[in-house]
Amino acid sequence: MHRNGSLPKTLWLILAVALALRLTGAWRANLIFDERAHWAMAETICFQPGQIHLVSRTLDHPLMSIYVLKCSSLLLGTSDFALRIPYVLAGTLTVLSVYFLGRRVFGSSAGLWAAALLAVDQFHASWSRVFMPEVLMLLFGSLVLLQFLRTLEKDTLRHYVLLGVLLALAYLAKEPAILLVPVLWIYLLVTPRHRRLLLRPRWYLAQGVFLLVVAPDVIWNLCQLGESYLYRDAVLATGPWRLSMKSFSLYLGEAFCVLIGADVLEIDYQQGNVYVCHWVAGVLYLVGVAAAATRWKSPEVRLMLVAFLFVFGVFFVLPGGERFEPFWWASLSLIPAVVCAGGLLGLRKGDDSNLPERPVRCFAQIGLIPFFLVLLLGYLGVRYVPVAWRTGPYQPRASVDQFVADFLREGNIALEEGRLREARRRFIYVLNIGGPNDDAYSGLAKTRRASGLER
Repeated sequence: MHRNGSLPKTLWLILAVALALRLTGAWRANLIFDERAHWAMAETICFQPGQIHLVSRTLDHPLMSIYVLKCSSLLLGTSDFALRIPYVLAGTLTVLSVYFLGRRVFGSSAGLWAAALLAVDQFHASWSRVFMPEVLMLLFGSLVLLQFLRTLEKDTLRHYVLLGVLLALAYLAKEPAILLVPVLWIYLLVTPRHRRLLLRPRWYLAQGVFLLVVAPDVIWNLCQLGESYLYRDAVLATGPWRLSMKSFSLYLGEAFCVLIGADVLEIDYQQGNVYVCHWVAGVLYLVGVAAAATRWKSPEVRLMLVAFLFVFGVFFVLPGGERFEPFWWASLSLIPAVVCAGGLLGLRKGDDSNLPERPVRCFAQIGLIPFFLVLLLGYLGVRYVPVAWRTGPYQPRASVDQFVADFLREGNIALEEGRLREARRRFIYVLNIGGPNDDAYSGLAKTRRASGLER
């Protein structure tokens, strides 16, 4: 930020590019399956006096995104493009948040580089063009990391309260953001300068605010445990633990498709609407994290490293899914990775304060920054334009009743064929999207009996 408090002109250009790419994608893309289901659920919400109808069940995740979607329809209309605008804006605001985060961790130049990388990032741009909770989680996740650094600096009651609120909003956007809580605790434990914070009541006030805000959602889902996203997550977490490549797929997935097989990221990946990071950018992010490790002694850099390594590591060993996907599970690691990559590119010749290690110092001194500006950012941005222009397979909108009928039918077919896990998932989906349903409860009872007979 300039001395007069204004944002750099370069940042405005970056934000304009980020917004344009995401608006183009949002305008062109057909609805994906989850969008259709989320809109069907949001469409049933009514705020009119005397006709109020709210939804309290979930479709695999907390309900913030459903209500954002409903409010979007009231303010902007119900076209696919209109419903996506808040998510496009959230994605663009995340670029701005990453600038401030990169500037605080590495410096102003690094903040601009981090923002530019995220602006043209294939994963973030493609997920920002659909109304899915991922982009909301990434926005609030980046704000949590930024607010935590501000809280360490300012140490005021207001900052701790705001930290707790942002943690809660990140969780309510999508529950993998709960990983930010242990990230902050681990950081304090491994950082002697700030370890004393663990003994201060204000730190626990932030935790209390977080718990207070998320309590209604968590308590409701605990009461509906067998049909909630918490139960789904618990089933995933209690499966057989094994090493997987899901975290690596986020960054190197398209390289895996070439080197291992086209179906590594599901057979229809190339025809879809949401993508992994382009592998060139993914390599840069991972190199940036490795380079940042040489600055472990810097408290700000240490936070980025702890955040990346913890989130990346959890999904490296977490059960559930396949070996290489779902690639988006580790998406929260993208924020610190992009910041670290920005720190690598933002190093300036002669700036020895940022260059404690010889390999990193040499990188800055051989003048690669202009080269990356023209070839890397230009390539990534131009390459994403045809990606954003893809419409993806067409799927028509459907009502809640249509979803219920389809999933009841598919659940009964799976039950007859002995695919009990699939049958159970289908019947629970009926309850989540449509509420109590006698046929779904009957199907679940039959599934339990069949499962008992198998044992």
